[in-house]
Amino acid sequence: MSKVVFLSNVDRRFAMMQVALQQLQQENLLSNDSVCAKLSDNTVWNDEWQKLLEDADILLLKWMGAGLDTPFFKKLLPFIKKHQLRYYIDAAGTEEE
Repeated sequence: MSKVVFLSNVDRRFAMMQVALQQLQQENLLSNDSVCAKLSDNTVWNDEWQKLLEDADILLLKWMGAGLDTPFFKKLLPFIKKHQLRYYIDAAGTEEE
């Protein structure tokens, strides 16, 4: 089964994705390793994030507010590229595709 990691700093989007994730896991359509996590401007990149993402099949990220210039994203983006992780990032203010 696929492991999906969903990250967001948007309360409503996070809540909706959490409900969808639980339903898909109950229906055995997504791995129990799949997660939804809430981000903030102060979220710190560390080994736990690396472990969470290194075996993910895809990362879905919704970010509202300032661009992807937080310290967390400055570490996340190179990690994504290095590990060739499939991803979709919905955010404003970035030069990334």
